[in-house]
Amino acid sequence: MQRFKCFSIKHWFLACTLSAFSVSAFTGLLTVSSSASANSFTNTGIVDTHLESTAAQASPTDNKYEVPKRIVSAGGSITEIIYALGAQGALVATDTSSSFPHSVSDLPKVGYYRQLSAEGILSFSPDTLLMLEGGGPDGVIQQLSRLGVEVIELEQPRSIDGLYTLIRTIGNQLERQPQAQALIDKIDSEISALSASPTNSQNTVKSLQTSIQPAFLMSVNERGIMAAGTQTTPNLIMQLLNIENPFDQFKGFKPISSEMLIGSNIDVLFLPSHQAQGRTQSQLCAMPALKQWAAKKGCNIQIVDSLKFLGLTPRIASAASSMREALKTPHLILGQSE
Repeated sequence: MQRFKCFSIKHWFLACTLSAFSVSAFTGLLTVSSSASANSFTNTGIVDTHLESTAAQASPTDNKYEVPKRIVSAGGSITEIIYALGAQGALVATDTSSSFPHSVSDLPKVGYYRQLSAEGILSFSPDTLLMLEGGGPDGVIQQLSRLGVEVIELEQPRSIDGLYTLIRTIGNQLERQPQAQALIDKIDSEISALSASPTNSQNTVKSLQTSIQPAFLMSVNERGIMAAGTQTTPNLIMQLLNIENPFDQFKGFKPISSEMLIGSNIDVLFLPSHQAQGRTQSQLCAMPALKQWAAKKGCNIQIVDSLKFLGLTPRIASAASSMREALKTPHLILGQSE
């Protein structure tokens, strides 16, 4: 079972700490906040077609909330799951790593989930902060807890089972257990279809692997190269495609040298869009860290959606499908919105 931490305190503690307010004024504040919570729980819609059918089945109008929660989501995977469950109407703000679906850009931001500020979060009067493990700083989390915000820290998934556990946990928190199970069934079906696809048959994948060797780079800059090893979402995507990760000798994201990149006989590099920073293929291949590799192998770099390939979200099968297609046409750059 997935472990998660819950920091909570009764809301009346806040009344005790705000001695400058009278009891009647604080009562009025609670009344206004409750009204705002009810008004905020509306269906903002989902732009991406991948989630539209799920959202239709899990419409916020069908929820069983009596008093909807006001939720701040800190973590792109968490936010994407909330939308997929059709509970996005409870969100009052998200962190900057929450970039999907596209309509999430309409919500206010509270900063990056590892660099949150108490003042920014409290300005939205949330009941609950759903946060990926590693969020913080710790002092901010403790302050939010003391001031009555329920803080729930959720484990970052590193496997398909871990993703399913995260979906179930969020479904339980939002009282959307049936929608959570429906989403799990949908993802499971998509993964099965990916494996059963004629273009992803064992022979086809072996043919691709023999002729084209991919690798996923977390970053490339003047300080060097950071590559994805095991226990990462890129490695999981390769496993779904039965493709060997050339850097499976280490766990997580580790620095590698240009010589190691060339020696691994890698033909295609995948790079998250936020690390490309708007640079073209040619500009990336001209960087000192990649120049020798590009001269030997050609400038085959695939720029991909960061959250989709790094966050382990409900789009995991779509990410695998995108990688498979890229290996068949490595000269193309994948669109970030795929």
